[in-house]
Amino acid sequence: MIVAWAYPWVESQRYDIFAKAGQTVSEDELRQMLQALLAERFKLAVHRESRRMDILALLLPKAGHKMTPSQIEGPTQNRQDPVRSRDVDLPIVDMTGLMGRFDFTWNIEKYVSAMRARIMAEGKPISESDARLVLVQNILAGELKLQLETRKAPVEN
Repeated sequence: MIVAWAYPWVESQRYDIFAKAGQTVSEDELRQMLQALLAERFKLAVHRESRRMDILALLLPKAGHKMTPSQIEGPTQNRQDPVRSRDVDLPIVDMTGLMGRFDFTWNIEKYVSAMRARIMAEGKPISESDARLVLVQNILAGELKLQLETRKAPVEN
């Protein structure tokens, strides 16, 4: 985080904030309340803007997808692998319109093997980032019936 690098004391200085919402609120509402508190009490200012840039659009084909609605209830838990969380160079934007949770399985090894065979047969080098993108596109299309394509779209920064 650049703020911690610019102000090293941020990581060593601790503040306790005791606050209570007047009613039961969602996590998103709580996040907005915390942002307002940080702006008011600590004068934290944030500038956000949208820029039109290249993205990878996750799309739902007309024929539909191969996922089944999940039977698991409760809050979702996103997990990021810190080593592999940036396997592609562009932001991925969900444009499927799908709501809720879905269960799915996939066999990654068959796509890795097929890609290796194709690269060996073609005999021409492919960059690591291009190889990752093609692999992700093939897995999504083959296993989930979702499309991932490059587009230009506004992205909030």
